[in-house]
Amino acid sequence: MKDCPICKLVNPDAALRCDCGYDFPSRSLQRSYLTATDRKLKARARGVALTLLYFYCAIRLAALIRNGVFAAIFLIGALAAVLIFVIVRRSSSPTDRPR
Repeated sequence: MKDCPICKLVNPDAALRCDCGYDFPSRSLQRSYLTATDRKLKARARGVALTLLYFYCAIRLAALIRNGVFAAIFLIGALAAVLIFVIVRRSSSPTDRPR
């Protein structure tokens, strides 16, 4: 598996170009194969997955608050880490930016 140095997407070994447009043989950024619609769908799918993860953590937090304070504090930190990851990823992802 190949990791794209631009967007960090894991690509198959046979891939010549990443979704973001990085060309593996020439090691340069080319035009992406994805259309604007594809990029929007990809960003929306990532947003839905992260939202589901966030709600799962929130439900677990409610259960942990009933059972103990220390576990709740730990999960609050995990929720904060997920939110920070989402914010940083959204602001730095080259595949979400219009070309």
